[in-house]
Amino acid sequence: MQYSYEFKAKTVEKVLTREPDVSFNSVAQSFGIDHSTLRRWVAKSQNHLLAQETMTREKTPQQWTPEQKLQAVIECESMDTEQLSAWCRERGIFPHHVKQWKKEFAQGASKSSSSDKARIKRLTGELKSVEKELRRKEKALAEAAALLVLKKSRPDMGNRRGRLTLSEHRGEIIAAVDEAVKCGARRSEACQVAGISIRTLQRWREPDNVHDGRTDARHEPANKLGEEERKEIVEVANSPGYSDCPRAG
Repeated sequence: MQYSYEFKAKTVEKVLTREPDVSFNSVAQSFGIDHSTLRRWVAKSQNHLLAQETMTREKTPQQWTPEQKLQAVIECESMDTEQLSAWCRERGIFPHHVKQWKKEFAQGASKSSSSDKARIKRLTGELKSVEKELRRKEKALAEAAALLVLKKSRPDMGNRRGRLTLSEHRGEIIAAVDEAVKCGARRSEACQVAGISIRTLQRWREPDNVHDGRTDARHEPANKLGEEERKEIVEVANSPGYSDCPRAG
């Protein structure tokens, strides 16, 4: 522990001016120091070496390291005014130095806290951006794989718009599109690979659209012969004047 010259001089003076019934050790105990230390100070004082030694060892408040300042603030935190003054006298500083150091540490902690918060906020934003980009790439990769599987599931996938699709094939295409969507593909992209539109897929799912209506369509030409016209032609063809004519090939 460092002691100021004033403290050492005070203890030496107390020893040299003590009453006859006051022991050397009791003086040392009253100042809270070891009796051997006090005897050394007395010896150096008598040889005029105490002041010289103390001045070379003591440091000004500006020479205290940050660690020493922090330790001083911690030690003085629970002291009252009298104890703080005594503690400072022993170390060659003043109470206002300790108060100033405490203020500086508080301001430094506040600035550090704000800086850390800003840094954490920036790093959190960067992490979210990286995670978002990673999720996007994972989704794109999953979709590409799902569409590739869809394309290879049926050789006739693609360019199906307007083509006749039988009911049994419709079920297979619907199942293949649903599987691609389940594996990460967007429905619009899956339908594009399958060669159908989303509206077509929706229509195929309806109960009354289980098969293509074109398979049941019966188209009659506009110039179709009526029944009376057919009978008249048959009678003419079988008449005696035409019955021996060969049929048109």
